Amino acid sequence: MKADFQDFLRESGERVMAVGETWFFLYNRGLIHANALPQDGKPAELPEMRRAMKESGALLLRWQEKTEVETEWWSMICRDTSILHLKSKHRRTVRKNVEQAQLDFSTRKATASEVVAIAYPSHVAAYSRYKNAVPMSKEQFSASVLKSQDSAQVEFWVCACESSEEVIGWCMFWLDSSGAFLHTMDIAPEALMKNAGYAFISSCLEEYAVSRGLPVSNGTRPISHATGMQDFLRKLGFRKEYSRLHVEYPPWMRALVNVMLPVRRLVPHIGILHQVRAVLDQERIARDCQGPSVLNRSIKRGFDLLVSTAMLLALSWLLVLCWVLASIDTSANGFFWQVRVGRHGKAFKIYKFRTMVAVEGVTTTVTSAGDSRITKLGAWLRKTKIDELPQLINVFLGQMSLVGPRPDVPGWADVLTGEDAVILEMRPGITGPASLHFRNEEELLGKEKDPEVFNRDVIWPEKVVVNRNYYYSQSTLVDFLWLFRTFFPSKR
Repeated sequence: MKADFQDFLRESGERVMAVGETWFFLYNRGLIHANALPQDGKPAELPEMRRAMKESGALLLRWQEKTEVETEWWSMICRDTSILHLKSKHRRTVRKNVEQAQLDFSTRKATASEVVAIAYPSHVAAYSRYKNAVPMSKEQFSASVLKSQDSAQVEFWVCACESSEEVIGWCMFWLDSSGAFLHTMDIAPEALMKNAGYAFISSCLEEYAVSRGLPVSNGTRPISHATGMQDFLRKLGFRKEYSRLHVEYPPWMRALVNVMLPVRRLVPHIGILHQVRAVLDQERIARDCQGPSVLNRSIKRGFDLLVSTAMLLALSWLLVLCWVLASIDTSANGFFWQVRVGRHGKAFKIYKFRTMVAVEGVTTTVTSAGDSRITKLGAWLRKTKIDELPQLINVFLGQMSLVGPRPDVPGWADVLTGEDAVILEMRPGITGPASLHFRNEEELLGKEKDPEVFNRDVIWPEKVVVNRNYYYSQSTLVDFLWLFRTFFPSKR
């Protein structure tokens, strides 16, 4: 373990300790990673984490796992200053603002003593933007800054107005071998309105990200309040790097959080209750990062069973009529079944109304618009999605859900690995976000010279991303929304 940055924290009076192979420090009664860039991976087994909390008096220990999934937990990190991710008109605006701000404001490094002497007014002014925070006293501010004056791991910057030379902001960076962490930044609101932030941040990024080649972090997303800072940083090259948040507690604290979490919205953002609300909101984010709970899965299954039973009874006449018509139209059994991959990779038979007839020489499993195997009645059944109604039987049997990823033939979902394999934790659905995203999939494939290649290289990878994100966002309310969009599609 490298201890350069950790030594600085220890010398500054912070409580620092190793948990497994990872350094943590005590911050607001919680053990947090003691690194410039957020660390990845589980630091140790639960007994050792609980030992660390007991020794330090911490009420929680927070860690995270990097993921490609867009979760509700992220770190803002700038690895280069490219802004190509912005739309062209926004890039022009950003460049113009940076150029003008650098004419109106000057940015330079400063010593801790200089910051204490000239930056306190900007600290007080900056806090006028926050509802639930108060600035430090002059004495507290001086002590906070001066304790780092002899450290090589800390660098200070100040920003001043060119015309009046008045200091309108200051910031402090923590440095270690992994990168630079923008720990503190205060800018007077009046200067912010004149785009001082563009001059300030761009100068710092030029030093660290460009000249030194260091990734620059602004830390993780805010929990208690939104300042708009991270949206602003995105304009200058910062990106969201997603993780799954994990929070461990002493047993008694875990029990208390479990009791209070359902009523967290009743806890006001006032005084010490503001910190209680922050802990509960953080726990909510951590749980959302882990996917659906056992309770949510049970509610979803109960809803599926109730709705599928009611619809099978109510639509039994339509099912019989379509079966008869499909049997006459295709000269075969109007019901069609095929082996598909279900939850946990287990194969099952999916039921549909038969809409196609066999055509010699055609063996592909990819169906596009104008496929010669589709009958006229079959085309209507497919367009109206009535051919999917027999899958209510699959839902009733617990093989499928009303909402979820569409079930695929073997060779697709069952070979997913890594982050993508969470898709197999869900029951396939009759409808779902990927189905609606590619509502006109057959038309798209019909325009391609090689539908199979287009499906494999373009449509399938995008479906995987959509379904993977759905896994972490699914809930009864979300499923209601997808069902609504299924029956009442947008006209766009």
